[in-house]
Amino acid sequence: MISYYLPSGSKIGVGYQVHELATELVRRGHSVDVFSECPPMPGAVYGHHWVRLTGSLRTFRFATRLRRMDFSGYDVLHAHGDDYWHGHPAPLECPEGRGRAAVAAYFYTAEASPDAPQAHSAIWAPTRS
Repeated sequence: MISYYLPSGSKIGVGYQVHELATELVRRGHSVDVFSECPPMPGAVYGHHWVRLTGSLRTFRFATRLRRMDFSGYDVLHAHGDDYWHGHPAPLECPEGRGRAAVAAYFYTAEASPDAPQAHSAIWAPTRS
């Protein structure tokens, strides 16, 4: 999982959602790692990768740091928040003899506005061939 925020470093709601979801997935038998700019949660049952940053523009630098990381060892990458860029600069290669299906889902809770006359909850787009 990716989340700039965790309750250990911020009181932003998405951090609590990530912490609770990761905890519940581990309780159900899954192996979970969380990549975050916030320090690890005391007593967390999931793995934590602290993406330490200092200075200004940390949310943008968090995004660029993640784009350079290798996530090919994970079956699922679940990213939370709206303050980083999706995608990877190079396609992820599967191990020899193994395939990988990819789904990118972008969820919104937007209401209709003059700029977006139709509200939506998800946008689905075909992947590149």
